[in-house]
Amino acid sequence: MTLQIEADIPRKKSGGPKADKELYDILLDGMGKMEVGNSFVAHVPRIADWETKPGPGLPCTQYYVRRIANQLGIKIRIDNFSDEESVHGWYRVHRVADKDGEA
Repeated sequence: MTLQIEADIPRKKSGGPKADKELYDILLDGMGKMEVGNSFVAHVPRIADWETKPGPGLPCTQYYVRRIANQLGIKIRIDNFSDEESVHGWYRVHRVADKDGEA
């Protein structure tokens, strides 16, 4: 099941969210609600495309997602995917069971 974590993150020309805190809070809340089997899409936009082609999913790096998962104590798997239009570095984040099979 795909989890919808939607956000309208303000962007600036430097290539990052205007407010990292806003993105952090959205990810912390959304990932905290994830159950095993849930997933969501995120992307790492190129700086040149940040304002003109925001792309689907949340604009964040995999490092950022992994850091929040670690803070929450949840296990995740990241699948990269691409196609001809994939100039943003899209990826899907899956919540997986830990070694003991628990969520």
